[in-house]
Amino acid sequence: MTFRNDNTDFDLVFSEIEQTDAADTGSRITRVVLLVLVLVVIAGALAYWALGNRERELTSDLRQRTGILAATRAEVLKTWVESLGRAGLRLSQSDLFRLFAAEVKLGGGVPAQGTPLAAQMPYMARAISEFARQEGAIGAYLVDRQGRAVLASGAAPALSREQRDAAVAIYATKKRTVRAARVAPSGLITDVLLPIAPPQDKSPAAPGTVAGVLVVTLPVQAALGELLKPSPLTKEGETTRVVQVGAREPMLLDPRGQPAIAPVQAIQVPQKDEGLPFALRPSAAGQGRVFSSGAWVAGLPWLVVHEIEADIALAALREYRWGVIGLAMAVTLLLVAAVTAFWWRQANEHSQAMADQYRALAARINAQRRFLESVMNNLTEMVGLKGPTGAYAYVNPSFADAVSRTQAELTGLDDAEVFGRGTADSLETTDRQAREVGKPVMAERAIHLPAGPRFLQFTKVPYRGEDGAVSGILSVARDVTELREAEARRQAAFQQMTAALVRTIEAVDPFLAGHTQNVRETCLALADGLGLSGDEVATIDIAAMLCQIGKVSIPKEIVAKPGRLTEQEFAIMQTHVDNAVAILKGVDFGLPVVESLVQMYERLDGSGYPRGLAGDQIGQPARILAVADVFCARIERRSYRDPVSADEAMGVLAQNTSRYDSRIVDVLKRFLGTVAGEKLVLQITGR
Repeated sequence: MTFRNDNTDFDLVFSEIEQTDAADTGSRITRVVLLVLVLVVIAGALAYWALGNRERELTSDLRQRTGILAATRAEVLKTWVESLGRAGLRLSQSDLFRLFAAEVKLGGGVPAQGTPLAAQMPYMARAISEFARQEGAIGAYLVDRQGRAVLASGAAPALSREQRDAAVAIYATKKRTVRAARVAPSGLITDVLLPIAPPQDKSPAAPGTVAGVLVVTLPVQAALGELLKPSPLTKEGETTRVVQVGAREPMLLDPRGQPAIAPVQAIQVPQKDEGLPFALRPSAAGQGRVFSSGAWVAGLPWLVVHEIEADIALAALREYRWGVIGLAMAVTLLLVAAVTAFWWRQANEHSQAMADQYRALAARINAQRRFLESVMNNLTEMVGLKGPTGAYAYVNPSFADAVSRTQAELTGLDDAEVFGRGTADSLETTDRQAREVGKPVMAERAIHLPAGPRFLQFTKVPYRGEDGAVSGILSVARDVTELREAEARRQAAFQQMTAALVRTIEAVDPFLAGHTQNVRETCLALADGLGLSGDEVATIDIAAMLCQIGKVSIPKEIVAKPGRLTEQEFAIMQTHVDNAVAILKGVDFGLPVVESLVQMYERLDGSGYPRGLAGDQIGQPARILAVADVFCARIERRSYRDPVSADEAMGVLAQNTSRYDSRIVDVLKRFLGTVAGEKLVLQITGR
């Protein structure tokens, strides 16, 4: 940093020390140093070129090896996939099976009892069961156009929705299909789906129409494990993995692992028409960094990835690198020794110049000290430096004035002696955090000073000694009392505004009076029982107060209707969620309040509204609001029904664990068993 001013003191503070060496001596030293630097740069460049050339050769070999092995394994897996269910082709193309499938199709599905087609069922069932037994299949099925299993082999598990949908799709594609692998109790399995041509079709291998679909479920874990095991040519640190790409996240197929299917750790899956390019990346199994390439398996969403552990692959390069570095260091040491000898000869000539520089440096340090004192003495913030024991080694005048003591009196005191034990314990927590993380830590504390209670914003900065270790804490405190008081007034105004909105909403329906406050108090009790953070509690508090705001836009004759709502009226009532979003649009709560309001009427099983969210799509604040709202509504009187008891309301929640979070219901049950819970129920019911 350069600063120029007519004031000599400022020049000393901001300027570099001028060099006072004699011109000829400095010139000689400069020439020698430049020569050494040139030689070092040349040696470094040669070493860099040698290392780069060696690394390029190694990378080229790794790229070629991983690419060839990945493509080879992909081709092997393609051949194996094409062989799956080959015996099923003979069954699906047999005249008897084709005729039976065509008759089932004409009959509209499973034949009725007493029909000639029903009489054939036992024989066909034995035939498909014998086929499944001979082929080691887990199950074999004849599936009609509606996805129903007309025939199934003995002990075959029921078809899943995905299997039925896949079979129905074959009626349109008319092609043999092998589905992605999945995990079953017996291990990895897959489905082979074969179209069955009607008897009149002359080309059963490529049918023009489909009379039925033969679904064969086969175990593939053992065969896949055999295909992926290391070959005699596999080197140490090499592994072939298969990544299965589905509708959701990519999964790693590991027939030798537990589990056999697991999420892929860190591979960006390429497009189907592209292979995985060679690169150094994390292993698909999350076991360190590897060099890898990948190729797709035709006919399946499988990406074959061949990996070579980076540590093993780069071992030879590391040895080569150390050899080159050792040689470069030896040359550098020789050059440094030569420069040192020359420098020693010139030491006497430089001594006087160095003495002048030290005097200039001392003057600069004194000027900087005066500058620092000027800054510290005029800062309005409270600044203090604490040593390793926690005692203050320095405080600025603002600090001393704030605690009504002198700077000399405060030197050697700790926080307990200055602010009291309670405040000292709180400040020690921030000091410890600053020492542990090695970075500035900010915290806000209410401090009692002689002038009265004040809100101070502390910044704690670790002070490091010459060895780099933390040897103290620099504390800077700024008075933010006025800001916090203004924030408190703003919060109070917000609470009053919210209460006014609640009264406006509850005036529409006398039976809603107090419901918002009941829901709010129940939510806060649940939040306390769950040990939620401050932001989560604030989110639930605000959302509970605004949970009925959307009903302002609903016609009063619907909101206050004395009887049950019709289906059309209930649909109108459900729009109160969208109304709430429109009313609160543009309000920056700084918290997910609107999101929690939108999800409040969703249910875990997807039966709620307005979006039909389910499971983890619903946040915890919305789940708490849902339980509290249902509980309070049940024990409150409504225009169309009498209230129920708290036990009956809890029974409804406990019996619907598919809709409400059971953990939150359990917390509510425990709370109702306390004195505070009993008081809340009496307050809501008015008993």
